[in-house]
Parts: sequence; C-alpha cells; structure tokens
Amino acid sequence: MDSVNIENIINDKINPASEETLQSIADSQYVSSNIDTADTTNYYFLSFIPGTTKWRINRLNKTTYISDYVVGDSDIETAWTDRTTQTYSKIY
Repeated sequence: MDSVNIENIINDKINPASEETLQSIADSQYVSSNIDTADTTNYYFLSFIPGTTKWRINRLNKTTYISDYVVGDSDIETAWTDRTTQTYSKIY
C-alpha cells in the first residue's frame, strides 16, 4: 500500500488519520465559511473562521479594490447576515 504524505502550511508532515492532527489543523487554519460575490452593494465579501469562536469578514471594493475587515468572537451567522452594516477597519 502506498503511503500518503500530507504537509501543513509550514511543511511539517502530518498524519491525517489522528484526531489530534485534525484538531490541530482546525485550530490553526482558516476555513472559509461564506463568499458573496453577487451582493448588490459595491463589495465582495468573504468570511473566515479560524477553528475557534473567532471570525473575520473581509470586504473588497469592486471599483477601487480597497480591502477592509471586521473581526468578532461569537455568532458568525448574525455577523454574516449583517455584513453590509458592520464597522470595517482598513487593511494597511
């Protein structure tokens, strides 16, 4: 049987079969939860959950391509629903 070699983002080999490995990946990797490119505003929206209760929504202006973001620590569903009225900070 052939072995499977999987590496994380810093090129450490990981064993995909262990629960510890899966939890480590979930805790350290951003997982995209929502993408909205059809919004009627002048923005694209993309949300991330880093495997904890924290979340982040990035917003990209369709005309200027200026990106900004908002972060929170609970209730991503409500935050995503209210994404057009969130208070965003610029990415420098």
